[in-house]
Amino acid sequence: MEKLEYTTPSYADVYIIHAMLQDPEQIKFTNWDVSESLNDTVEFITERNILAVKDAGDFIGFVYMYDTINESEDYECQTGRFLLKSHRGKGYGSKIHRDLYDMIKAKGKTVVSTVDIFNIASQKSIEKNGLLKKTTEIRVRERESDGKISYYFVYCG
Repeated sequence: MEKLEYTTPSYADVYIIHAMLQDPEQIKFTNWDVSESLNDTVEFITERNILAVKDAGDFIGFVYMYDTINESEDYECQTGRFLLKSHRGKGYGSKIHRDLYDMIKAKGKTVVSTVDIFNIASQKSIEKNGLLKKTTEIRVRERESDGKISYYFVYCG
């Protein structure tokens, strides 16, 4: 694994991200709806400050970073990463988490990552990179389209 590149998604990347967002397996640990159209995907990319992740020029997934104000009215930078299924289990997740956290900390921001309580692989990757689970906080989110409720652990660093 070489140094990963984080870039604005190209037109080709947008189509790959769209396919990822149409796959219920890819988004099962989120409260996101399946992307119905390419326009929905472009809006999603814009709202969440999506960056394409590439290894030696090949698209392997995407990350997001966006500023939010949490329920306690504290400022935080929400992060996440999604890998193509073919690139899971190869160490990319941990590397991407480390890179994201370094980028955010370099800007003087607090890193916050919320992870579905059933997404054990991401929890391990996040903990490996030094974020601590806030044991007293679980966030609950409801998906608008079908009312699916998801529960998330909160990690900070």
